[in-house]
Amino acid sequence: MLDVIQIIKSKLKNKSWANACIMFGVMLFIAVSVCHPMFLYGAENELLRRGFWQYIEENNEHPAVLSRTQGIRLESGEGVKQLFSKLCAYQETWQKYLELSVLASQSYATLNGDSAQGNYEALSNYYSLCYMPDIKEHSRIIKGDALAAASADEGVIPCLVSVRTMDEAGLVCGEILTFGRLKDGQGNPLKLQVVGIIEESEEQDGFWCDTLETLKRQVFLSEEDFLSLAGSSSFPEVNTTLHAVFDYHEIMAQDVKQVKGCLSAFQAADENFTETLSRQFADYEKQKDTLSLLLWVLTLPMFLLLFSFLIMVSDFSVKAELTEIAMMKSRGYSKADVVLIYIVQSFVLSLVAMLPGIPLGYGLCKLAASTDSFFSFHAGDTASYSMVWQMIPFGFGAVVVAVVLLTLPAYFHSNQSIVEQKSLDTRSMLSPLWQRLGMDVILVLLSLYLLYNYNRQKEQLSMSVLNQEGLDPIIFINTFLFLLGLSMLSIRLTGYLVRLMLRIRKNRLSPELFASFLQITRTYKQQGLLSVFLVVTIGMGLLNANLARTINQNGQERVSYEMGTDYILQQQWKLSVVMRGKDDVKWYYREPDYAQVKEALSGRVESMTRVVRDEEALLYTKGQTINNCTLMGISTKEFGETAMLKEGLTKQHWYYALNALAEKTNGVIISENLAEEYHYKVGDIITYSRVNPLDEEKPMAQVSAEIVSIVTAWPGYKAYSYEKNEEGTLSERKQYLLVSNYAFMANVFGMTPYEIWIKAGKGHAQDKKEVLLEYLKAGGVSVNGFEGVREKQRNWLNQPMLQITNGMYTLSFLVSLLLCLVGFFLYWLRSLKQRQPLFGVYRAMGMRLFELNRMLVHEQLYSSLPSIFSGMLSGGVSTCLFVTLIALVYLPEKHNVALHMVVEPWDIVKLLLFLVLMCGVCLLVMKRFVKRMKLNESMKLGED
Repeated sequence: MLDVIQIIKSKLKNKSWANACIMFGVMLFIAVSVCHPMFLYGAENELLRRGFWQYIEENNEHPAVLSRTQGIRLESGEGVKQLFSKLCAYQETWQKYLELSVLASQSYATLNGDSAQGNYEALSNYYSLCYMPDIKEHSRIIKGDALAAASADEGVIPCLVSVRTMDEAGLVCGEILTFGRLKDGQGNPLKLQVVGIIEESEEQDGFWCDTLETLKRQVFLSEEDFLSLAGSSSFPEVNTTLHAVFDYHEIMAQDVKQVKGCLSAFQAADENFTETLSRQFADYEKQKDTLSLLLWVLTLPMFLLLFSFLIMVSDFSVKAELTEIAMMKSRGYSKADVVLIYIVQSFVLSLVAMLPGIPLGYGLCKLAASTDSFFSFHAGDTASYSMVWQMIPFGFGAVVVAVVLLTLPAYFHSNQSIVEQKSLDTRSMLSPLWQRLGMDVILVLLSLYLLYNYNRQKEQLSMSVLNQEGLDPIIFINTFLFLLGLSMLSIRLTGYLVRLMLRIRKNRLSPELFASFLQITRTYKQQGLLSVFLVVTIGMGLLNANLARTINQNGQERVSYEMGTDYILQQQWKLSVVMRGKDDVKWYYREPDYAQVKEALSGRVESMTRVVRDEEALLYTKGQTINNCTLMGISTKEFGETAMLKEGLTKQHWYYALNALAEKTNGVIISENLAEEYHYKVGDIITYSRVNPLDEEKPMAQVSAEIVSIVTAWPGYKAYSYEKNEEGTLSERKQYLLVSNYAFMANVFGMTPYEIWIKAGKGHAQDKKEVLLEYLKAGGVSVNGFEGVREKQRNWLNQPMLQITNGMYTLSFLVSLLLCLVGFFLYWLRSLKQRQPLFGVYRAMGMRLFELNRMLVHEQLYSSLPSIFSGMLSGGVSTCLFVTLIALVYLPEKHNVALHMVVEPWDIVKLLLFLVLMCGVCLLVMKRFVKRMKLNESMKLGED
């Protein structure tokens, strides 16, 4: 045992370069391994956050609200305060088990009302009675008085109503509502007097889970008046409602299971309990599985490269020690003893490599998390990506795997004795096993067959991704198989080419060139693993770069197309209703001051325009009504100056359509899919309308317009939309386009809400969204929504799936280059050391140092450069075949901007510069090594 320990100490001490390379490979392997759980945890947190943000955007309400609604009877002597204290107890119980902060809480009680008649012009309407304890702090009086300061006639109870109720019911301050069937506390007919009109004090107040808009036909009473009515014969039951708004930022991925368990327990214990989190958690868990699978699939090629590197480095090291192994076998060491020596050595090196490996993995994860596209980094917030306990078992697991991989070559070579060493050179002349089995051809044909099948099923693949039915990992694995097979095939063809050149030029080669060709052919098997490794790493680096660029650029182009301009501003429009009779209802919108916006942004932007966009327009054609139409109202000159459209999406420049519309007041531009579906052509008459804001069953005025142009694409228009059917799956739906003149639409349909499109322009400072918002705020402009194309592109790139893809492709590219560099240097340094006696013989035979260097350069040209060229070719072919297919996983929707391949020349230049630099440095090191060789020692080694 002491001998074994002594041998291990000697090997660790005297094989410093080989051990350093092994430790480097193990350190990278451990770093990538521990990076995996940390990156997955961070991506899951981001996925959860995005689910919350998406819920807010789609529903315009807080995503973490727990509610309880119940109708109860007041017990004898029980007041309203006791009623609300019970609600508070429910909230405290929720908070105790969820361990989340409460941001806001809204509670109120209502009494079932009845129809009431106003004493002025208000018609008979149904009203409910409500008491909300905190309404004073979260609302403001816009007309009339507050309840505390109001005075009412004897027998009349003062109340407040919202602006919405006032508009719809036609109420005014001072109006008395008389309920025919309801009695007050004295048994008289209930009378309420409207003393004030209220609205929310802040538009973004988190208190208003149920807004005054949704609490329509509610009249608000004071606590005293509400209590005087509650429990009476007219109001035997009180309906209580509680909404508790919790801080969703405190919910992390690791907390989802616990929160779900609490919600299930609350639901089981209380049938009146409702919440908004479960649906989001269901979507999150469905996407989480896809996210985890995607990360494993993208990391798998990197793991395979690291496996190959560790086996290659260990194989080089073991082959350099074959004589030592044979000597140990001759001295009586068993195979188990030899393998044990390498296991202990590998374990020691791996444990030492683990110390820097875990911090390096943490850094790699942070680096990957900071990518916003391929090889593009930002200094944004990466707090979601933090160390997790799973990193430790992943690190030790990597150590175990590394020990196994490093020991495998020793296991296979540990049977060789000194006698068996004599036949090793003969066996090394045979072709590699994978060539004899034809694995390269098999892999290429298999991957092409899978590619053919996937291309035939693109539509099914897209719909499967859209419906979140899971990710098919074979799509990604097939790409790696093709790249590996093509790399192996290129190595086979390169070997044939070198042999052919040697046969043709054999009699015309100088001695040093003949020696280099002879060396290449004799060491072809030993170079095979390195050559395949080089080709795969270079090809994978190029493929990953092109794939990431394609996904990112296509996605950003689609976002830009859907926006149509740099910024879109939306202001608050208020709908007012005037009731002049039972069937005479008039409505109108209060238009914000557009001139105020122009003044606030004057000199800050290049142009702006008003755009009416209605995605629920109605089209009447051939006896049917079509409701999947997008109607836009534009000012042609301003729209042409402000909107943007990518070149090549239309058959002719879209300005021609604008010019045609400008010449026809009641003209209309339609989309090509509408023209093809219903056989319209330029000059035909088309009829359309818009939905009434008060009653969807009663459209506004119908308009007949002449078609002036037909377009295939238009700024802000998507030709396809997706909606869920009754089974909950998405189905594809065509969307049609109608574009009319803004002035004509305003004249026919009245003034309706419009968007303000803004173009920053190349000649301006391209102010950020926050800066423009400051200008708008300073100008007194009220902003209801403000979107910027750069912000939307950045949000698209920061999706968890894109974050993982860009991060893993960037890491894979870096790891590939590092492994390529270290493996390349290690092979050539080992080769030079092994051939040192041969160099001494060449020098003794009269070969000059210049000729020896020329021989090495020639070897590089015919061994390394073909591998580099093959790697570039493999990456290019893989890009052409697989990139647009894989991009479907990230961009599955049908779109006006079709998927197209993107190749960034600078990525190729960077890769070539690195490879040229690698070969150049390697040649300089080799030249210096040969120059420092001592002829006498080399001669003696040659004699031995």
